[in-house]
Amino acid sequence: MSHLPQKFNNSEVLPASALSPQKMAIARNLSQDMAVVQANEILAQDILNKVASLSELESQILAHNPQAQQRTDFIIKAFTYVSARRFK
Repeated sequence: MSHLPQKFNNSEVLPASALSPQKMAIARNLSQDMAVVQANEILAQDILNKVASLSELESQILAHNPQAQQRTDFIIKAFTYVSARRFK
């Protein structure tokens, strides 16, 4: 009692204009650009997660050793700076 089609018609042919070399090159470039953007988004999210983790660690360290403020600030700022350079 399935209402799904039992046969698929794969005989449809794309028009020649849909497969022109120029359009294929544009599609390939767009695909590559989208992959780079997606990789950068993943990297940015990972960096944000790591900065959040470093901030939590900083809180824990400062709870036991308030004199470490300068050093923990330096570590977080250095990590953020080096990470941000990746996007320039």
